[in-house]
Amino acid sequence: MLQDVPFSELTRCLPEHGVDVLWNIAPIHHPAVESFPLPITSARIGVVAARHPLADAGTMKVEDFIEQPMLYIPAVAEEWMNQFWLADVRSRREARLVEVESEDVIGVLRRIVEGKAVIAAVAHIAPLLGSSLRSVTLTGAAPLVYYVACRRTDRRAAVHALVEAFQAVGPRRLL
Repeated sequence: MLQDVPFSELTRCLPEHGVDVLWNIAPIHHPAVESFPLPITSARIGVVAARHPLADAGTMKVEDFIEQPMLYIPAVAEEWMNQFWLADVRSRREARLVEVESEDVIGVLRRIVEGKAVIAAVAHIAPLLGSSLRSVTLTGAAPLVYYVACRRTDRRAAVHALVEAFQAVGPRRLL
């Protein structure tokens, strides 16, 4: 069964047996979890409100986009949250982070509609944004690498077969 995992549970959903296998855009850093990089990547986009000055930008350099205030959820593990504010492009100290609370991507998108800040996201969400949000293609942004993770001690054949199936996928770029 496929299920969404709230942001606050990303690090603990495997050790606490909430899920058996996790597919994600960042490794899970927990001693009871093994994360494996996959040959699956995604381009990154900026997501802005339809009324934001960058709404009609279409394409821009990632170096210019990072000048914007960016959403940040302090309760979310750093390795996962930093994907949203492009930590690989500049340090946290240099980032203009706007703290918000949200348990999922839908909540984050609602905050963007309010116009307080922007985020970077995987490109394949662009068709799902709706009329109150816009995507901005980010040139020069490194693609995100997907990961699959499971409990280190899980010896079930089905779990290992699923992890191996993810790893066996040939190189893929999602949008």
